[in-house]
Amino acid sequence: MSSIGDSEKKTQQRLVALFRDTLGYDYLGNWIDRAGNANVEPQLLRAWLSQQGVTESLITRALHECTQAAGDTSKSLYDRNKAVYELL
Repeated sequence: MSSIGDSEKKTQQRLVALFRDTLGYDYLGNWIDRAGNANVEPQLLRAWLSQQGVTESLITRALHECTQAAGDTSKSLYDRNKAVYELL
């Protein structure tokens, strides 16, 4: 791996540690080779929103809007990410 790749990997590891250890996020592992990997994980998002007390109709709407924004191939990756973050 190039030195640029090594540097990026170290940065990713520091960010994972920050989110996991400092912010209390659950780390689900590296899913790069996982079958069915997607930008939006409907089962995980649905379960989390349900735990937060969100109604089923709002959960369905949120899943639809997030999936639509993340999957809009007419936009650049930057613009798709921006659209998802605006929804959050």
